[in-house]
Amino acid sequence: MEQPVYAIGDVHGCRALLALALDAIRQDADVLGKAPKIILLGDVIDRGEDSAGVLDDLTRVSREKMPTVVLGNHERMMLSFLRDPLKAWDWLQQGGFETLRSYGLVLSPTEKPNARRLMQMLQAHIPDHHIDWLQGLAHGYRLQVNAKTYVLTHAGLDAARPVEAQSEAAVLWGHNVSPEYPGLCMVQGHIVVDRPLLSDCLIRIDTGAHVSGRLSVLRLSDGRPPSVMSFGGKTL
Repeated sequence: MEQPVYAIGDVHGCRALLALALDAIRQDADVLGKAPKIILLGDVIDRGEDSAGVLDDLTRVSREKMPTVVLGNHERMMLSFLRDPLKAWDWLQQGGFETLRSYGLVLSPTEKPNARRLMQMLQAHIPDHHIDWLQGLAHGYRLQVNAKTYVLTHAGLDAARPVEAQSEAAVLWGHNVSPEYPGLCMVQGHIVVDRPLLSDCLIRIDTGAHVSGRLSVLRLSDGRPPSVMSFGGKTL
């Protein structure tokens, strides 16, 4: 692996924390003398104050410099809402209200508007390129560092299935995920931990940015053990 890899935990609309982490990642990679490969572990939206701003930042850079983002369950919920909002109305209670508000659109969680009017409102407030970008997110990312295989997903892997045949229920929602997967190390967000968990078979780095004010980042680099950096809140 030529590039150091930096995996960022669940951002959940915390735009300022993401900007802080990205700046620090680039500085760290400069010290190593190599361009960074940046991967976000999903749930970049919802709950926090500026999901629209997060998507602006992630889609603004050139495709060559654009971070890789894996699909999280909150991105899936948003896409379901945009496709059929009345059917997926519960998303508003899961952080969708805050996301729509960041676009300048305020809906009542209890009062559903006319379906046609609602679709018009969504189309007027949410840029098409944000939706296209969300629809293009991958379910995971595999890489090898120091002769060890890492698979990065939002919520983990089901050891009863091949890596290439995982269900969305597992990789997005954590259903039937396993504590370890033979022959590799799973890197995931989704489950909030007080401190990042680093073991030989499992790494968790979601430190609840929207609640704790702390965003954690895993660094994987040739010739170095996995390490974690933390931004905002309490320094680890």
